[in-house]
Amino acid sequence: MTPTVPARIYRPASEPQFHVVNARLVTPEAVIANGSLQVDRGRIAAVQAGPLEGDGPRIDAAGALLIPGLVDLHSDANEKAIQPRPRARFPVPLALQELDKIMAACGVTTIYHCVAFSNGQKGLRATREARELIRSIRRCREHLLCTTRIHLRYDITLVDAVPLIGRLVDEGVVDLLSFMDHTPGQGQFASYAAFRDYLGRHHQYTDAEVRAVVRKRLADREAVNDNDLHDLARRARKRDIPLASHDDDTAEKVRQLAGMGVTISEFPVTLEAAQAARAAGMHVAMGAPNLLMGKSTNGNLTAQDALGEGLLDIVCSDYAPMTLLHAALSLARTKTMGLPEAIARFSLKPAEAAGIDADTGSLDTGKRADMVLVDVTTAVPRVVRTFVAGCQVYGADY
Repeated sequence: MTPTVPARIYRPASEPQFHVVNARLVTPEAVIANGSLQVDRGRIAAVQAGPLEGDGPRIDAAGALLIPGLVDLHSDANEKAIQPRPRARFPVPLALQELDKIMAACGVTTIYHCVAFSNGQKGLRATREARELIRSIRRCREHLLCTTRIHLRYDITLVDAVPLIGRLVDEGVVDLLSFMDHTPGQGQFASYAAFRDYLGRHHQYTDAEVRAVVRKRLADREAVNDNDLHDLARRARKRDIPLASHDDDTAEKVRQLAGMGVTISEFPVTLEAAQAARAAGMHVAMGAPNLLMGKSTNGNLTAQDALGEGLLDIVCSDYAPMTLLHAALSLARTKTMGLPEAIARFSLKPAEAAGIDADTGSLDTGKRADMVLVDVTTAVPRVVRTFVAGCQVYGADY
């Protein structure tokens, strides 16, 4: 009987050295017409106008845009991939692999998958499930196309989970830590009705279940120990893990979080909070769906209003990875800003906030060849090729 040989996991390979030529190449400073870029062993070796000399094959971009790979600091899309309906649940490796292909096709090269530890919630946001999801992502990520990182979202009213969150931070399994407070009456949910509608619409909770969650969060909010939060923040800073806050609504809250070392304000719900974040030297991040639609689904601060006040630094996919590229291009198409400045909000700026900009986020020599070819001649712009560290992980030449 012939023995079974285990199949090798497929990892896309590229030539040790290759060139992309005839591209509209987007750097942080300018768009280089008829630009060329050389890749050598997964890194960008040269960027210039006109042709490049050197060994290896050439990819003719035929005038397409060549932009840096998108760096997405906040994506909850894994939740819907794993559990698209309340009673439909797929294995995490399967869901992550299929979502990973979608991310690559959307031009994402570095993804921070959110894993939320939420008080009183069932499903993937329950403590045990969230802990297992982190483990599953870490087991899967060496076989995924995109560079895959973990964004741990910690609900501060989940006081029993403080020791666990601390251990996860100390073990180095967290790449970004954010603090959130979804207690009704403040933050994202200014009213009980808003919270009820959110849980009912997105998570299919009954009215009785919503009331139970609210009672628990209100009671546990009184038990939150600021010293515990400061300690978690200190432990994260010790490991160079960036800290974020979520759904800030007041200047006072922002100042308190900044005092803990928080440097990213995600989705501030009021202009006051966004202004306070900027005054504290924090990066202000908003969602691409919000920017593309021109509205917040919860009636909060819009990304357009934040942009109009000069307060939009970073754009994340939030829950819809397909919106990233189109939101970026819309900023340039409407002449809101130049293309380099627009693309930077989806690549270099998030990379800087996460502390990985020395390695990725822009088409600069020495950085990883994380890059995306985009055809903008079609009615809807489309990704033609995506490269991660010089390896083509997506291609749709047609």
